[in-house]
Amino acid sequence: AKTKDVHLVNLSPSNDAQDNANSASEEKIHSHGMLSFLAFSFGVFAFGVIHDFVQEAVFRVEGFDFGGFMTGCELLAFVPTAWFQMRPEERQLKNVPWKQYLYLTLVLAITQASGSMSLSYVNFPVKVVIKSCKLIPTMMLGICILNRPYTVLEYISAAMLCVGVASFTLVDSKVSPKFHPLGIGLLAAAVTGDAFTVNLQERLLHQLHCSKEQMMFASNLMAAVWVVAYIGFTGELAAAGDLVARKPEVAAMLAVQAASMYLSVSVYLGLIQRFGGVAAVCVTSVRKVLTISLSFVAFAKPFSRHYAPGGLLTLAGVVLSALARQS
Repeated sequence: AKTKDVHLVNLSPSNDAQDNANSASEEKIHSHGMLSFLAFSFGVFAFGVIHDFVQEAVFRVEGFDFGGFMTGCELLAFVPTAWFQMRPEERQLKNVPWKQYLYLTLVLAITQASGSMSLSYVNFPVKVVIKSCKLIPTMMLGICILNRPYTVLEYISAAMLCVGVASFTLVDSKVSPKFHPLGIGLLAAAVTGDAFTVNLQERLLHQLHCSKEQMMFASNLMAAVWVVAYIGFTGELAAAGDLVARKPEVAAMLAVQAASMYLSVSVYLGLIQRFGGVAAVCVTSVRKVLTISLSFVAFAKPFSRHYAPGGLLTLAGVVLSALARQS
């Protein structure tokens, strides 16, 4: 009995020590998780802002009006990186189902090119705001084609996005000297193309059972071929090459832009994998606010306080849509 009592007494300190160790371990994991979140958030801010800043700066170079050429550079930046990330057996080009990627690559090429070309007609903040509204065409496609139901929160967020974008665009059309309806049309095409792209990517991943790296490699390579063929036919490729030859700094800026875009996408995907879509949307929404603010500060353009309601309403709609999907 005495031995049993001693044994029980001796167990108590070891349990306390174990509890303390577990508590310390949980605090350490929580601390590491917070540091990881801050690191990923900083990466999204840094690479995203660099990409957006350089993109607007390139379009302010005298004589540069080559959105298609810029798109080709961005698409090609993803090709070698995706190639090195592919499994060895996937690197055999004969094993890539090129025909299956045809529709995806056409939509991807049109989407990316439309977004870049729009900067010849509208200010950069308008592009950022409108490109944030992928939910609207996604819901329209889901209702009209897939008969997909949506929650009340999603309808509210879509309404907020519509009103916010309309308000922001209307203000810009009145105060900005750089505004043309063609730019809005190109952005509408880009946002609609984004909605199609996501659906096509999901379908291909299920049908082909391929890796995301193979799909990224094949789709970006083929999309780049479509874009280069188009700008070669229109003469944009030759004109852009001539400008780059006369102004080598443009080539350096395009290289930085393409690299920062790849790094931004990579960090963003890592943020989604570790912390979920809502956290990623919140971080990118704050990044977009920072980008728009920097655009007005760094590049001279008319500003009006009436931008704020439309911009904030759009931001709130984006966050609400993420919360609706999460729930």
